[in-house]
Amino acid sequence: TGDVAGTVLNGVDILVRDGEIIGLGPDLPRTLAPIGVGQEQGVEVVNCRGLTAYPGLINTHHHFFQAFVRNLAPLDWTQLDVLAWLRKIYPVFALVDEDCIYHSTVVSMAELIKHGCTTAFDHQYNYSRRGGPFLVDRQFDAANLLGLRFHAGRGCITLPMAEGSTIPDAMRER
Repeated sequence: TGDVAGTVLNGVDILVRDGEIIGLGPDLPRTLAPIGVGQEQGVEVVNCRGLTAYPGLINTHHHFFQAFVRNLAPLDWTQLDVLAWLRKIYPVFALVDEDCIYHSTVVSMAELIKHGCTTAFDHQYNYSRRGGPFLVDRQFDAANLLGLRFHAGRGCITLPMAEGSTIPDAMRER
């Protein structure tokens, strides 16, 4: 229920109109309130006995473009400190293009959806020279394909390697 007490309801109905929960409780009426003058809309009844409904999860920070390096043995993050790991992954990320962004976003979003996420925010800062102008557009294509609510963030790294950055110059923005 999302209330302060953490109330769990069992054996109740959920009434939804246009994707919004408008009623929650036992034995809710099976017709919606009138829609316009002289119009009523019926309700589709879905028997969910034995199932659990819970609010969709919200992921507030992700890097979808990293999906394809998570399990590569040479990039074993469990054996590297963060800076060593970044030095290994950034040359790979410098090769990312629009198709890679699209497919890594589909994979990342599908993983989130599988575990109950309905809204995600991607912190995208990988705008390499190879990336192309439509990286974020391709992410929205993926979200539309999967039906996930998606918010895109925009980050950048401008510090050159000569001044301490781990970002290769091919990924650095000016």
